[in-house]
Amino acid sequence: GQIGAALAFLLVGAGLLVNSLVRLSRVQPGYDTGGTLTAQLVLSGSRYSTRDFKPDRLNLFLDTLTQRVRALPGVSEVSHAQSVPLTGIENNTKFEIVERPVAKGEQSSAQLRFIGAEYFKVLSIPVKSGRAFTAADNPQAPDVAIVNEAFVRAHLQGENPIGRHLKMGWGGDGPKEIVGVAGDVRHRSLSDSLRPEVYVPQAQFPNAGVTLLVRAKNGVAPASLAAPIAALVRGLDPEMPMGEVRTLEEWRAEALAVPRFNTALLGLLSFVAL
Repeated sequence: GQIGAALAFLLVGAGLLVNSLVRLSRVQPGYDTGGTLTAQLVLSGSRYSTRDFKPDRLNLFLDTLTQRVRALPGVSEVSHAQSVPLTGIENNTKFEIVERPVAKGEQSSAQLRFIGAEYFKVLSIPVKSGRAFTAADNPQAPDVAIVNEAFVRAHLQGENPIGRHLKMGWGGDGPKEIVGVAGDVRHRSLSDSLRPEVYVPQAQFPNAGVTLLVRAKNGVAPASLAAPIAALVRGLDPEMPMGEVRTLEEWRAEALAVPRFNTALLGLLSFVAL
């Protein structure tokens, strides 16, 4: 009886894990993982030190780098963000909707994403209503933000958010006008629930976290773009090293690595027991 119970436990557990892994691998993350290279930029040295940080200098560097990378053979689209989905980098901020005052002591929070103008286009994240960010959303323009569908469901009960204003605990001092609604993305993990998110133009709130996103043209391997991109970065700023360089597919594969290992381990134990 003990042997039978132990064997049944292992086999059923392995079967459930296999089923969970299969279902997880089929989860739609809300963006296109194919054909895109990511490269983390390490903002170090005297030009981008925290003590003497100059937002205009960083914006100029990113604009120039984006234009030159876009001109490379084999490149389709280019953008940047503080972080990309499934990398484990998270920001949380408190906020209030200016047009909907809340009771004293009541607080709402959302995930905060800093992105470049073409971010949604590079990742093929649909803009459901309103508009995406453009190059005109610069430091001299009015502060703007984009929310996702989960934000609208959770905090506006499906009402139209366009034209409303967010006052945030972090990510800028003044109220930000909501100009668009983006599709939901599973940012933290593939098993993550859909959480309220607020996107802010990185040009309007420059920060030291920068990840370049480069979509390759059809038939071009994204990894083949790593060397020419690194050369462009060195040409613009020899003091700025590049951090981790991976494709979005590799980030997704790493997100499945732990569940895959657990499934393989329990499957092996089940086989030995059998």
